[in-house]
Amino acid sequence: MGVAAAEEVAALHAEAVKEEASPFNARRQERAAQAEASEPDLKPVLYGFVAVGGKYACRRYRVPPLEKSEIELLAEAINNLVEAYDWSIKDPKVAAWLGLGAAAMAVVMPRLAHLEVKQPEPEPQADAA
Repeated sequence: MGVAAAEEVAALHAEAVKEEASPFNARRQERAAQAEASEPDLKPVLYGFVAVGGKYACRRYRVPPLEKSEIELLAEAINNLVEAYDWSIKDPKVAAWLGLGAAAMAVVMPRLAHLEVKQPEPEPQADAA
């Protein structure tokens, strides 16, 4: 690496260090730490999604409904995926919106399950004379 390139790298490093020490970055890091500390628990939301989605799917495919232990097992498995891939939700507002979605599904999905889908009427065929 040439002298000019080394100086450029040193300048970039100094700029990064200065930016990291800026008051704006300190506030950003503080907010991130607070959000991580107050990370909402997704287990109830996941349980709701699995319970409602499972109920609807079981009705749709005419199979016995999920038992409570099966719902808990599936919700825990999804939670493990969320943790393994760091899909955590840092913002409590997002968790609240997900909770609203689960509640809306719990209200609307059973009503949708009772709707009958009408099959289109076959068109009358003209007699071949």
